[in-house]
Amino acid sequence: MSKKKSFYNNGDKIVFMEESRGGRLFSTYSLIAKNRFRWTNLPEEIDSHKIEEYLFNCGQVAFFKDESKGGYLCLPCTSNGMFNVYGEPLEFQVTGVDYSESYKSKDMVWIRNNDHCLPTRNQVEFYTDWIDDIEKTMRKNLKQLRQPDIVATDKNNELTMRNMWDKVEEGDEPIFYNKDVFRGEFPIQVLNRNVVNNLESLQKNKDDVMFELLTFLGINNANTSKKERMIVDEVNVNNIHILMNLDIEYKNRKLACEMINKKFGLNVEVEMVIEELQERYMNIDLPKGEFNPNKSK
Repeated sequence: MSKKKSFYNNGDKIVFMEESRGGRLFSTYSLIAKNRFRWTNLPEEIDSHKIEEYLFNCGQVAFFKDESKGGYLCLPCTSNGMFNVYGEPLEFQVTGVDYSESYKSKDMVWIRNNDHCLPTRNQVEFYTDWIDDIEKTMRKNLKQLRQPDIVATDKNNELTMRNMWDKVEEGDEPIFYNKDVFRGEFPIQVLNRNVVNNLESLQKNKDDVMFELLTFLGINNANTSKKERMIVDEVNVNNIHILMNLDIEYKNRKLACEMINKKFGLNVEVEMVIEELQERYMNIDLPKGEFNPNKSK
């Protein structure tokens, strides 16, 4: 039995790893990214979510049959360095937990996450780190706004000033004090820290980055800050951009299904989850100019 731990058995190590990459943000958006597609009619040895997890993390997987391991397998793979005239790999190294075998391309089906075999994880990490930096700046700005006022006074007036500030905090109005408190040899002074409230602009920046991430993932988003100023044609172009991002990954999965079925005599299919969600929860026909994933077919 392997001494290695799976993703699910690493406990606090996984939590620590996730925290180092934006924590909850990375966890949230990685789950969204891994659940955009669903594979059906798979052999019972293979789960849909494992295919998407490997594509998310590794960018490419191999679908093959190994009777010594119980049948069909789908595991991460890398090229062994042999290519045909088109630059396509002729041989792959397939790896899993306590598993490492070399397979010729004719004996397996190569499933690519996208045309460049790039992991989705790279982009999700980039954007969630960016969002995390903005949130840290927001928390810092909020902390600065909450810092106490700095009052220059002397021992004779300290108690008077404490009582005055208590009344301010309690919302008393008006507050009356002897005018001599604010003049004399040691008049009371409040130091101006000139802290600027940037929370609104930072929130907008955070929303823009989040919308950009969702657009990359092929998920329509309510980017109202831009759509309010966009004409119909601009909305259509934006929706096409979103759909193209989704189709880049969908077409590679669709092609893989066709090759798997042809090579192994199966009936594997893949679907865009957004279509099912639209039918289940929206149950409406999207008006002209709105995002419609059915157009990809």
